[in-house]
Amino acid sequence: MSGFIEFDYRQSKKNFIEGLENKKRSFSKYQPLNVESKEQLILFVKARVNPYCVKYDTIKDNNSELLILKRRLPDQPVVEVLPAMECFDVLAEAHLLEDHGDCSKMTNILKLIYHIPLNVVNIFLKACNVCMHRNQFSKEKSAKGLNKMNYYVPDYTVHCTIYQIPTNPDNRFSHVIIYVDALTNYVILRPTCSKDHV
Repeated sequence: MSGFIEFDYRQSKKNFIEGLENKKRSFSKYQPLNVESKEQLILFVKARVNPYCVKYDTIKDNNSELLILKRRLPDQPVVEVLPAMECFDVLAEAHLLEDHGDCSKMTNILKLIYHIPLNVVNIFLKACNVCMHRNQFSKEKSAKGLNKMNYYVPDYTVHCTIYQIPTNPDNRFSHVIIYVDALTNYVILRPTCSKDHV
C-alpha cells in the first residue's frame, strides 16, 4: 500500500519529549510534569496543603503511592494523575485504538482511568508521525483545491427560468427572470414586463 505509514514509536516518543521540554513553562504548578513533581504533589496532598488537597488525593497500590483526582462520592471511579513524561505509552495505546483519533476521542477514552491534561494530549498528537503526515497531506490537498478555483473556465452554464408574478404585479413588472450559474450557484433576478421582453 503506497499511502500507508506505520506508527514510529521511537521517533514519536522523541518528538513528544521534545515537545514537553519546549512547553515546560506552560505547565501549571498543579500539573505534574515528571516523577519528581508528582512526588512533591503527593507530599503536599499528605500535608493537606490547601489548593492541592482540594483537587488531589492519594491511594496505595502494590506498595506504591498513586496520585488520584479527589472523588466526591465513594462510588466514583479512581482516576490516576499521570506525570506528563509518563503519559506517552498510555496516549499511544489510546491513539492507536482510535485509529489515530483526535484529542476529543482520546480524552473520552482516558477520562475514566487517567487524568491527562489537554495540552499534553495535543503535544502527543503533534508528535505522532502518522498524524503529522496526514495533516501535511490534507494541507497540500486543500491548497491544490483552492488553486483550481483560480482557473478561467471558458464553457459555463447558466440556467434561466421565467416566473410569472401570480398576484399583484409590482408596478408594470409581471414576470421575473431567474439566472443561476451552474458552477457557482450565483443567482441574478431581473424583473420584466412580459415574456415577450426577454
